[in-house]
Amino acid sequence: ASILDGAHDLIVDAGSGSTLFGGAVGGITPLGDGSGYALQLRSSGATIFGSSLRTASGIYAAGPVTFLGDATLQAGDTPSLFEGAVTLGGVQFSALGGVVFAAPVQLTQSASTVSTGGAQVRFGSTLAGAQNLTVDSGGGATIFAGAVSGLGTGSGYALRLLSSGLTTFGGALTANAGASGFARSWRAPLISTISVGAG
Repeated sequence: ASILDGAHDLIVDAGSGSTLFGGAVGGITPLGDGSGYALQLRSSGATIFGSSLRTASGIYAAGPVTFLGDATLQAGDTPSLFEGAVTLGGVQFSALGGVVFAAPVQLTQSASTVSTGGAQVRFGSTLAGAQNLTVDSGGGATIFAGAVSGLGTGSGYALRLLSSGLTTFGGALTANAGASGFARSWRAPLISTISVGAG
């Protein structure tokens, strides 16, 4: 697979077709100039990153996106926004300017980590998948607006919250193993169910 590189912003629009980045994106020089979105994925069809992704600022995606390699989205001046569903396939996902997942997030393959280096991370819809997840927003807020269901492999922590900022759950939380929270404060005003398996 070929690589894609360069300190310039990129817009990709395949319409309803799919887009595959088989090689590293921004592996030598991070994609983008650090102003605005480094990468805009305007397609309604699926986009797959089969290898690593590195950008100089946040990215935007209109359709579903699957990450099979680690992603480092540097802060720049624009946070990342995913309006379509996101699949994290056992990756280190770092969005240093913050990130909003507006649609469902699915965990597959193995454990994943989402970090923001002090900026907010928002899961605006559901979060699911029988894999372990670590979330570290530093001093920033972590928001789970929708239901969090079926997390964890049954071994180790299903959900690790390493942030010192406020973590908010807006829906039910179910996990296949323990949940570890090191947040300074938690708020769960709308939770109707919390169910954690023995693991």
